[in-house]
Amino acid sequence: MKGESSFFNHPNLLFKGLAFFGAICVVLIVSLLFWASNKGFELSDESFYTIGYYFNIEMDNPVILFHRIYNVFFGWFNLSLAGNRLLASALVIGSSLFLAKEVETTAEVKHKLLYYFFIVVMSGLYHTIFPMAVSYNILSVVFINGIMASVLAYFNRGKWISIVLVGFFISLLIFNKFTNAVVALFFIVGAAVLFFEKIKQRNLVIGIVLLTLGLLIGTLFTFGGVESFLSSYEELKKGLALSTEHSLSAMVIKFYNDSIAILSETVNLIPFFLLLFLLKRYKTHFENYIVALGVVVTYVFLIFKFRFFIGNYQIALFYYLTFVVVFALLVYYQQLKKNRSVLLFAMLLIAVPFVSSLGTNNSLYLQFLFYGGAFGVGLFLWIDQLKNPYVKQVVLLFVFVIATVQITYKKIKSPYRMKSLNNQTEEVIGVPYLNKIQVDSETAELIQETVMLQEHPSDYIFLFSEQLGLSILTNKKPLLFTWLNESKYHLVPQLLIEKKELLQENILFVLPKSTDKKGKVITELSKVNEIDFHNKYEMFSTLSIKGEEFELYAKK
Repeated sequence: MKGESSFFNHPNLLFKGLAFFGAICVVLIVSLLFWASNKGFELSDESFYTIGYYFNIEMDNPVILFHRIYNVFFGWFNLSLAGNRLLASALVIGSSLFLAKEVETTAEVKHKLLYYFFIVVMSGLYHTIFPMAVSYNILSVVFINGIMASVLAYFNRGKWISIVLVGFFISLLIFNKFTNAVVALFFIVGAAVLFFEKIKQRNLVIGIVLLTLGLLIGTLFTFGGVESFLSSYEELKKGLALSTEHSLSAMVIKFYNDSIAILSETVNLIPFFLLLFLLKRYKTHFENYIVALGVVVTYVFLIFKFRFFIGNYQIALFYYLTFVVVFALLVYYQQLKKNRSVLLFAMLLIAVPFVSSLGTNNSLYLQFLFYGGAFGVGLFLWIDQLKNPYVKQVVLLFVFVIATVQITYKKIKSPYRMKSLNNQTEEVIGVPYLNKIQVDSETAELIQETVMLQEHPSDYIFLFSEQLGLSILTNKKPLLFTWLNESKYHLVPQLLIEKKELLQENILFVLPKSTDKKGKVITELSKVNEIDFHNKYEMFSTLSIKGEEFELYAKK
């Protein structure tokens, strides 16, 4: 008993033990990412992103120049699907650590090794959403982390190159997905407010010049010249006119609804708030132990109430509620005023998922997971300010355990639109991009059927978004490379008319067999005179994709 008492009387020893546990979590997660990189092939979202760098083409949506940016920086690697998945993980974790390093230089962090392990685990949270290769969401994370880290690097060391990097990352962020301009503006204003005193100490004119230089360099990397930029600018205006899902009003409404939903869950912490209130009023010698026990009971209650925080909404909710628990503890220990500057700085990072959701049609819950690295840096700073070391350790331990369970479970048992990765055992043959990828038996059968279509004398394939992976399997470029589903059938004629130079080619059409769906599609295709679908095309085969029947049409 004496040894046990001695152990618990040395909180620093406990922190070393917690850091060792964090290292185990990191090794487990990183090993999982390598193991999972060659498992599964998803026909919609992931294929939608990878087609652009498989064929080195850009999307038909000029609001997003993600593929152009990807091909400039990473296209020359010629990575397979597994390689691109690992690249995505490396970019997210690496950029999060870059940000964490600059934050550590800016604000005092008491347990540095534990801090970095925490950030690696938190930055891996996006794996609870998609089994995703590099996407515009991934690059947005990288550029936002880069902007924040470069701003901090400038104020930490005064290197002018950091201001150039800020402009460089801002330009890439906006070109990657134009609506991210909302996010970029937030960080510029936020940095100006938080670091106003330091800004006054620098040469403002030189700073503006170097920021502009960075913007120009990013623009040059993306477009290669003025003519290409002006052409894309005209296309951008057309794209914005067609984009209703990304209109300012639509994004604000979505942000408001998601925020209200997640903030309302604070009611689950009322018993914990009540405990702190009673302890504040009725002092006791066992105060710190009761607070620590209250944190444990609160987490156990939340874990069972929200089914171990496995769903996307519940996963995001766990980290929001953790922040509120820490906030309540800082109020209880009267530390908010004492550490105001650090806490305000951390709030900028904690707000990243909220603000970034204004520049996308993703839900706030998904943004929490994409920006787990930045949110984790801010959250750790808040946790690190806790006065009671045992309470601090309890909170960190729960986050480590829950995050590792979430990433492991979602990655293996509940991957996005795929069967469990344990069922991905059949190796793909005949598709170079899917080299050494393993899939489930149903997908393997589909690949065997579609690989034969590589010999079909057509250069392009017409597909809807849920089946875009067929483009890779058949090695045929998509005639329309945009997110096209049933709600956008009416846009088909307008989008195809812009492809006049391709409409005389032999096109392979993959159309849903459902009479209602097929009728709508053929009606829209028939409006395009250059195709003359009724007179020139006929059905020659059928295909079953995830239980839905499709008909294949080609020229007579």
